[in-house]
Amino acid sequence: MPTLTRKQLRTRHTASTDLTNGTTFTLTNNVSKSVYFNIEGSRYYISESGVFDGYKHYDIFNTASLDTLVNCSVITGSLQAGFVVDPGAVATFNWATTTTVPQENVTFMASNGLVRSGSTPSGSVDLLYGVQLDY
Repeated sequence: MPTLTRKQLRTRHTASTDLTNGTTFTLTNNVSKSVYFNIEGSRYYISESGVFDGYKHYDIFNTASLDTLVNCSVITGSLQAGFVVDPGAVATFNWATTTTVPQENVTFMASNGLVRSGSTPSGSVDLLYGVQLDY
């Protein structure tokens, strides 16, 4: 089961495995307030006749949906899903799809907080708050 830590989720990360029907996601919130998490279609380069036309995002939710949400709420579109994870909760949901979504088409990110709490002889101490992802 892949894990993305609170520190890793502070920046966008591509999924480390393909998403198949029935994949269960677990979001662990270590804060006494609601926190936020996003799943998005990866961005890709488009061109016609060798001319750069810009970027698009994969429409990951045209073939997938989310069900059995526990301790969270979600708003979805064809390109992304935004989650609000309940305070101090372990939230779960299932990925329902009729096709496998390749790992390179999906990214994850959370608005996790980082607090530097001073220095120790071995370096600074980082306290991280927000969501950890297991899937």
